[in-house]
Amino acid sequence: MRQVPGRVASERARVKAGHLVRVPARYRTAYRTAAPGSRRAAAAGICETKYRGDRNVPTTIATSYPVGASKSWLEVHSSEGGKYGVALNGGQGASFKASGTRFVEGSWSFKWNKKSSARSYRVEVNYHKYEKVGLCSGPPLRWSPHIETGGATENSEGVNRPDWNTYCANVTNGTWARERTDGKDYSYSAAVKFKDVIGIDLSGEKSYSRSHKLSYDIAGSNPKKLCGNNDYPAKAGKIVERKR
Repeated sequence: MRQVPGRVASERARVKAGHLVRVPARYRTAYRTAAPGSRRAAAAGICETKYRGDRNVPTTIATSYPVGASKSWLEVHSSEGGKYGVALNGGQGASFKASGTRFVEGSWSFKWNKKSSARSYRVEVNYHKYEKVGLCSGPPLRWSPHIETGGATENSEGVNRPDWNTYCANVTNGTWARERTDGKDYSYSAAVKFKDVIGIDLSGEKSYSRSHKLSYDIAGSNPKKLCGNNDYPAKAGKIVERKR
């Protein structure tokens, strides 16, 4: 059967422009999606990725746990971005599963108010949903981080004081801060609060720097110490204030 020159030229032009990915013949037994446009793409031996919408997702980027009269806060100046989880779904009733991370950023700054209560600091991360249509291989559905929107909130519900008491350093009254890039990043396996949409939360990771500064205003008559979760406070990913 002769091919129509106009259609062939059109498909080649779209592939060359980067809109479509041509699948080698040996992989064409993978699957055919049932999404709109799938038949046309499959007939042309191609797999096309379609944008299916977006959602802003609250995401934890730091936590603090002051004690007594002390207060703590987070300051982000010209955000340098972070790594946020990607979710894939195999389709046909399958569940979403975490699959690596993607680095995104956004040009924003914010300083949270000083407070004496334990809390998590959250930003909004815009996620895009994509679907593969046509003759494709690999999971057809994907949620991927796109950008930090600049939204900034906080949460104290369910934020319990941890019992870290191994990597500790004594501190006197004054202001203490974690703001250098050396040491551990803040990381949390359930930072991206996506469970109500895809059934799971996703991971998040943010580096400390002069652009991402966590501070404690140590106060009160009782002697205090700071303890890290995975190293001494100067290099830990998370820090809690405790009485000595």
